[in-house]
Amino acid sequence: MEADTSFGHWKTQTFVAALRHDGLAALWLIDGAMTREMFDTYVETQLAPAPGAGDMVILDNLAAHKSEKAKAALRRLDALFRFPPPAAPT
Repeated sequence: MEADTSFGHWKTQTFVAALRHDGLAALWLIDGAMTREMFDTYVETQLAPAPGAGDMVILDNLAAHKSEKAKAALRRLDALFRFPPPAAPT
């Protein structure tokens, strides 16, 4: 028995959210991979309204997250933000 398998293009979606002690906040789903422009939009429209003064935002080391525009938006909130140290080479 033969089966026809399609090898078309995959569609990528990215889900991003803030994890707080009392649940999720700033949920966002985008078509495609995270880019710096999309991350800036996420921070300004979804994440920036969520944290309060003194909250900590921990970002991973994705290049798109290292955005001056996003840093400025988080600083305006008086939220702390940190990146983890780079992974040690294996």
